[in-house]
Amino acid sequence: MNKTILFIAHRLDRGGAQRMLSFVADSCAGDFDKVIMLSLYHEDVEYDLDSRIEVIYLPGLNKFPTKKRNIHTKVLDTIKQVIELRKELKRIRPDLICSFGVNTIFLHVLAALGLGIKNVGSERRSPADLPIMWKTISRKVYEKCNGMVFQLEDAKNYYNPKIAHKATVIPNPYLSNKQYIPFDTNNRQKLITAGAARLEYEKGFDILIKAFYYVNKRQPEYRLIIYGAGNSKVMYGRLVDELGLNGLIEFPGLVKDIAGTVYSSSVFVLPSRFEGIPNTLLEVMGAGVPTISCDCPPGGPKFLTNRGNRGLIVPVDDHKALAESICHLIEDNNLSTKLSQSGLEVRDELRPEVISKKWTDYFKKVLIS
Repeated sequence: MNKTILFIAHRLDRGGAQRMLSFVADSCAGDFDKVIMLSLYHEDVEYDLDSRIEVIYLPGLNKFPTKKRNIHTKVLDTIKQVIELRKELKRIRPDLICSFGVNTIFLHVLAALGLGIKNVGSERRSPADLPIMWKTISRKVYEKCNGMVFQLEDAKNYYNPKIAHKATVIPNPYLSNKQYIPFDTNNRQKLITAGAARLEYEKGFDILIKAFYYVNKRQPEYRLIIYGAGNSKVMYGRLVDELGLNGLIEFPGLVKDIAGTVYSSSVFVLPSRFEGIPNTLLEVMGAGVPTISCDCPPGGPKFLTNRGNRGLIVPVDDHKALAESICHLIEDNNLSTKLSQSGLEVRDELRPEVISKKWTDYFKKVLIS
């Protein structure tokens, strides 16, 4: 299609949204005349992009700010970003803009006002759990988009019919090229594993640590390993000390191949308070690792596990229910084998070529509407 698509990324380092934006951009490289990826900050590109995609950075901005900014500084930074982004839109003159997350969609909608450029946004989080200010902003800016993509029906249906009517639902793909054969249940390591790109409150690792306290009483030979970038001592050091779990929990940091890293563990846990469709859980299930997830909104784990049929589901923030499910799974080899085998179904259901076509077809629909 003889059109130019501009993808706008807040940053291009590691993270679920960044990975998916890269995947969608790659999907368009063969279907559209020109594909450009613009990053608001000068971060390293962590995911390989198709060689046909041009990568550019917003002029005048450097690394993503790591220090806490006051409201005055945030407002000034936002104004600068909108001004610079508008200059880039006038220079590039894309036929369509796409960005992920309300923060970035907000910027691109403001920058594109009056320019006649079609635009598509995608919300990757649970809308109900956005901060109040961003929840209000999302309702306004999503109405200004020509199209919206959500990962799940519950996320789409959170918004009014005006937004939901023009929106579509496209789940994440299973992206691993490895064809895992499930590890033998009887030989799995006595490890409980978990992981995310970053150690953050929303990931619920504090709930998992509390659950592990009870698991350790019943199964003292098991250890817990939590992967992810961040200061584990600041986040969880006091809790680990209070529960007397020093030496039983490890925080090795971020790993690129989470599925391969946890492949032989007895159970992988996703204790998140809210998630879209978690790529980590998707990859681990596709490797045949038995999983337990919290039933967080807007329903990503419920979708991936087919309502608990190929991975156990427990209530959010319920560490005792999580502990009981962990013990149940590591003590029941038949259940472990069943979940290990049934988890592989996601590989076929969410094939990349199927998901790619959903994105490109939707973009074409928006462009001709």
